Amino acid sequence: MNKDKIIKDIRDKLNCSEEAARKIFREGLRDGMIKVRLDWEVIVTYVISIAVIFSIILAIYRLAT
Repeated sequence: MNKDKIIKDIRDKLNCSEEAARKIFREGLRDGMIKVRLDWEVIVTYVISIAVIFSIILAIYRLAT
């Protein structure tokens, strides 16, 4: 889940304001109750996309010269 989804979930379950949910989220991060993990699937997808775009640009450049 991303930050906004977690805050929305806190707001819905505890029936509190957005500001209170953000405060609860920050305290959860600080106290270690909420762990930050990288979404490696998204990171790998971006790296592959950038590599493909770079390869296309390089191929077009080589054809042009």
